Formats: sequence, structure tokens, C-alpha cells
Amino acid sequence: MNRDERAHAMLLILNELLRIGNVNAEKRRIKSLNQEAILSNQRNVIDTNAIDWLCEDIYSNTVHSRTAKLLIAEKFEKIYEVCTRCMSTNRTVSCQIILLEILPRLLSFQNILEADNDNYEGCAVEPSSVFTYVLSLTNKHPQSLATLGLFILDKPQQLRARIPQLLGVIQQMLQSAINKRKASDENVFTCLTLVVRALDVNIENDIRNLLPLLFATGLSKGLIDVTYEIMVCIPSLKTDVQDGLLKELCQLLMNRKLPNKLDPPSSPPIPSGPVQVTNVAVTKLALAALAKFDFQRHALQMFIKYIAHVSISLLLLLVLLLHYDICCSYLKLEVN
Repeated sequence: MNRDERAHAMLLILNELLRIGNVNAEKRRIKSLNQEAILSNQRNVIDTNAIDWLCEDIYSNTVHSRTAKLLIAEKFEKIYEVCTRCMSTNRTVSCQIILLEILPRLLSFQNILEADNDNYEGCAVEPSSVFTYVLSLTNKHPQSLATLGLFILDKPQQLRARIPQLLGVIQQMLQSAINKRKASDENVFTCLTLVVRALDVNIENDIRNLLPLLFATGLSKGLIDVTYEIMVCIPSLKTDVQDGLLKELCQLLMNRKLPNKLDPPSSPPIPSGPVQVTNVAVTKLALAALAKFDFQRHALQMFIKYIAHVSISLLLLLVLLLHYDICCSYLKLEVN
């Protein structure tokens, strides 16, 4: 084995040790990265393609080891030294990717120790240094954005000064995807969701300025997740989020611009014939967004009247079920 291979093997062992030594941080990580649904799936090779089964992503179950926790606390400075050395000297992709897994776990470890613990001071990590390292990898490894989001979620105040720099990188990546007419990486939305969750109203102006660019990327699961987080964590931006989403949904579902708020209420134009759904996945997302966000009654009513006159194939039964969810949301507003 050469030096890089030895370093990679060592980092794999340290990563697993840190994973099982801090179960609370691991559960929070899984929830933050939306891996709960994947984690709940039982892997079974029966009646499946063996090659697909071997190649699919694996998310290990959370495990707590008191022995691992004590060992990490005792040897933390040595572990940190090894990781720091790999950050500065190792340029291999395999080591960089495993460091993206290790560093958030390393940063959060001190949180599980009592302040009077003998090892507490020795388990401190300088957030700014690891943030700088991971930020330098964003062009090479898009998943580094999710790592940065975990950093912010864990140390929001210590890294508050670095937020403009991170948002600048996010803005560049969103603009690049728009210019190239391709989908934005999901890690961009994941990172932004975690930043909003960590800092909420403290970054209201930054997020308000970023909203037009977010909506310009087009409807996606990532966009729905981050805009919903914005609406929940920054209530003052709720109207901006809803207006931006309604423009997207109106264009996608009815192929028309959103009517001006000052215009008198009017029924949407009824299609003369069956409307063909060309992109089922995006249509499902659009209908799910209508059901999820707390839109005003007249907005929901406009979509319901239109969809009720659209003939949809039986193959799109799920779309109809989502339509049912929207109707339920509308009825709740009527009752209230």
C-alpha cells in the first residue's frame, strides 16, 4: 500500500469510530440530510437485480458505542492531528470525500461532553479552519456544500461571519446552472436549507435577495424543501415565497402567467380538449407544493377549478390523489 492508500484506510476507520461514538449527532445528521426514508428501507436481494443491489447507496443504522465515545475523547487530539495532516497534504479524491464525512462528526463531538469533563477542552475544533478547507472543495465535490451546511447547523454563531462567503458560492452555482440550462445540484438546496434552519431571521435580507435566483432554477424537490424552510423559519418572507411559487405553479400547471393581485377575481381559462401531461415528475411536484404550502383560498380555488376540467389519464392516478390533498387544504381554509 502506498501512502495515500494507508491514509484512506486510516480515515475510514476514524470515520466509523466517530459515527458510532456520537449517536445523537448521527441521528441529527440523518434527519438534516433527508436520509430518514432511505434508512428505513430494508435491503433485500430477493426478487431484485443483484447488480443494482450491490451498487445502491448504503446508509448504516445508527449505533451507540460507549467504548468508542471514551476512546475518541481520550485520543481526540491525535485524531484531529491526523485529519489536519490529511487536509493539508492529501489530494486524492477518496481521502477528500471521506474527510467530508469525518469533519462534521469531529466538529460536533465536543457537544456530547460535559463542560467539567477532563477531555472537554481537548476536544475543541477550530470551526473556521475546517470551513475554509471544505469551502475550497465546492467546485470539485458538490457534496461539500452539504458538509458546510452541517457545520453551520452545529456552530451557527462561530461561523456567522463566513455566511456571506458561503452564500456567494451558492449564488455562483445557481447562476451557473441557470446559464447552462441544467438542473442545480441538490446539495446546493440542502446546504441552503440547513443555513436557514440554523440562522433563521438573522439572514433575512440575504435570503430575500437570493429568492429570485432560486425560483429561476425551476421547480424541483430541493426548491420546495428550501422555500418551505424559509417560510417556516423566516415568517416575514412567507408572502415572497408564496408569490414566487405561485408564478412557477401557474406556468407549469396552467401554462399561463399568474394574474395580478389587483385584478378582479376571474375563473381560469378552461382547456378545449384533454391536456397532455408531458412531465409527470414535475407535475407531481407542482401538485404536492400546492398541498404543502399555506396558500390563500382564492389561489387554491383557481387551480382546483382548472384541474377539475382537465382530463388526466388513469396512469396518472397519483396526480389525482395529490389533487385530493389540495382540495383538503382548501376545505380546511373554508371551515376556518
